[in-house]
Amino acid sequence: MMTPHLENISKLHDSSCLTADYIVLSGLPTRKDFTELVQRANGEHGSVRTQTLHAYWNKAHDHFLSLQSAGQGMADKIDIRPLPQSMKSFVDEALLNSKLQRSSEARSEWLLVELDKLVIHQTVVNTTYAGKLASSLPQQITDRDIISLAAASDLENLSVRSVRLAHNSFAFLSESSDFRLLDTAVLDAPDGLCRRGRAMKMIAIFVGMSTNYLTAVQFQKRLLLLDGSHRAFALRQRGLSYAPCLVEHIHEAEQLDSMRLKISKENRNLFLEAGRPPLFRDYFDPILRYD
Repeated sequence: MMTPHLENISKLHDSSCLTADYIVLSGLPTRKDFTELVQRANGEHGSVRTQTLHAYWNKAHDHFLSLQSAGQGMADKIDIRPLPQSMKSFVDEALLNSKLQRSSEARSEWLLVELDKLVIHQTVVNTTYAGKLASSLPQQITDRDIISLAAASDLENLSVRSVRLAHNSFAFLSESSDFRLLDTAVLDAPDGLCRRGRAMKMIAIFVGMSTNYLTAVQFQKRLLLLDGSHRAFALRQRGLSYAPCLVEHIHEAEQLDSMRLKISKENRNLFLEAGRPPLFRDYFDPILRYD
């Protein structure tokens, strides 16, 4: 049993994560979703009155509407630059050392991108985890440090715990924000593995860490941040306004579906076509964030 979009919230119930702090964007999710996310996040720490959350969401939503009115075209003016020569060798080194491989039908390349104008779809950020990443960077940050974080070549390996809840129901817990359902497959069943009858085929569900690069997809002039929200947040927290990013180029919005993003058609239009979609800078807007 997995709920990929709520995994960051559900981890609060793991004893190792009870002290984690989160921000939840208000005004971007629906009022109902925002209220449920905050109530889940509070879990062990006490409840928040629904009326209070509704008032907070209403104020943030009005603010977001004003941003949409004033920021028309902002996402299409994101600054995208070739990766500096000083970083290129570090990218090759980081990818060579990484245990994670990425394959994509889309054309991709490493570029230097402006963080604040990235389009975002993730409404929850674990600020404890992002702060840990930010503090792992030295006081004097080098190109190698930035690439190492963006390509996640030296992030610690976090454990995964599994629990069987019922005959056909399982739960998986991990501290990593990149833990998710990776893939499914139908395989030939080895002899003797099944204790009931003679199994001919088996369904495999692969869970683990995603391909851990800071990744965005480019559609026309805008970039939608896919993976690495916490690492981008950490770099921005340390004062960097640009970051190296693996950019995958698509020509049709429907190609997002092949990337296993659970984005509704309505939100897909918001991210890729709206004059002022949710942007990375919104994580740092005190009116839009609830923490």
